[in-house]
Amino acid sequence: MGFVPKTIVALFIGEAVTLCLVGWLLAGIAAYGLVHMIVHSAAPLAIFLKIKPITLAASLVLAVAVGVVSAIIPSYRASRMNVVEGLRHIG
Repeated sequence: MGFVPKTIVALFIGEAVTLCLVGWLLAGIAAYGLVHMIVHSAAPLAIFLKIKPITLAASLVLAVAVGVVSAIIPSYRASRMNVVEGLRHIG
């Protein structure tokens, strides 16, 4: 009764990747805003600051990788745990 282990692993990894993608999006917006403020300030060399698409792509790949790696062990443990044993650990 309940979810099969593969479903539990997929749920854990999906949640971790979603959280990392939200963090990536918020960090990207903050970085863009910061670079925009610096470029439009009076700093003489700030005109050379840009966020390149390759940087965004690399940070996206890194965010997804962190999400997957951080969820592997907890999802594996949760998928092998008995339902009653899992309920004992709540609260």
